[in-house]
Amino acid sequence: MIYANHEARRLFLGGGKLEGRSFHELLESCPPGMRQVLINLLKNAVEASDGDPRITVRIDRLTDGDTRVQVTDHGRGMSDEVMRKALLPFYSTKQSGTGVGLPLCREIVEAHGGSLRIQGREGGGTVVTFLLPPR
Repeated sequence: MIYANHEARRLFLGGGKLEGRSFHELLESCPPGMRQVLINLLKNAVEASDGDPRITVRIDRLTDGDTRVQVTDHGRGMSDEVMRKALLPFYSTKQSGTGVGLPLCREIVEAHGGSLRIQGREGGGTVVTFLLPPR
């Protein structure tokens, strides 16, 4: 189950509208690659959840105009070492992982002037946050 704050629900769940556009239309108008970033982060969150279906997507518009997107899972989390290496190309802890998902996400976000970071969640799990400047 994916939980979302009000802004995320408006944008990503239930065919919400933003400026008269549907979610599908919004995705189609997203900068190239942003759809893939969200798909990769949600896929990782589901795989990391270890049977705990709670995944939270939070989207906030910050006072400086940046957009912050956070995807949080409630899985076992990452060790400090894994967190340091997770954004390196071809590094994976998954048995069949390729190690290209998170590095690709970071590359796409940075190509749009943004940044991506990974943090442990108190109580277990991981939070992946990316910031995008105003378009």
